[in-house]
Amino acid sequence: MKVKIFSVGQLCTNCYIISSEQSAVIIDPGFMTEKLRQQVEQNSNIIKGILLTHGHVDHISAVAQVKELTDAPIAIHKADSEALFDAEKSLCTMMNDIYTQPNLSQQSEILLEGGETLKFGDIEVKVIHTPGHTDGGVCFLIDNLLFSGDTLFCGSIGRTDFPTGDYNKMMKSLHELSALDNDYFVYPGHGTPTTLEKEKRNNPYMVNNI
Repeated sequence: MKVKIFSVGQLCTNCYIISSEQSAVIIDPGFMTEKLRQQVEQNSNIIKGILLTHGHVDHISAVAQVKELTDAPIAIHKADSEALFDAEKSLCTMMNDIYTQPNLSQQSEILLEGGETLKFGDIEVKVIHTPGHTDGGVCFLIDNLLFSGDTLFCGSIGRTDFPTGDYNKMMKSLHELSALDNDYFVYPGHGTPTTLEKEKRNNPYMVNNI
């Protein structure tokens, strides 16, 4: 499995394209840079899914553009789904000087609840519901890779003071991640990649929560 990382937008959101021999998915297209556009266009025939870890605008601003280029289905947790067309819920109203609301006219084709296993060509994606940063926050497991959105960062966690954020829910979500059986490479929504074992040993929010 190949992972390409794009740091996009003024908040340096990590957008990922994960590809196998036959298929690809894109996670959190938060802003359309020229480099990202080129990669999406080059892979448009194999990108089978647009996966969103949550509904904040710095993670979804380029969804409509990616949808137009690929016609891939959009997957987002049902609790965050209205953020795709509601500028208040996506925080676009707060950040409208740097991000554009995608304004999709319909809801996502795939409304997640957590616990699903999705298939996009030969790529299998397991969904873990991890509320805390938002009610609809999720992490995606693909092979030995954990895409943690704004739930888990290298040495830190996502904010819980935005609308629908909840510190207690975040702690429960981190506890669930710490209980995963295997080690995983962790690709967060912002910042550098890490591993789950490293975070369990060193991240203060996980060390005191196992």
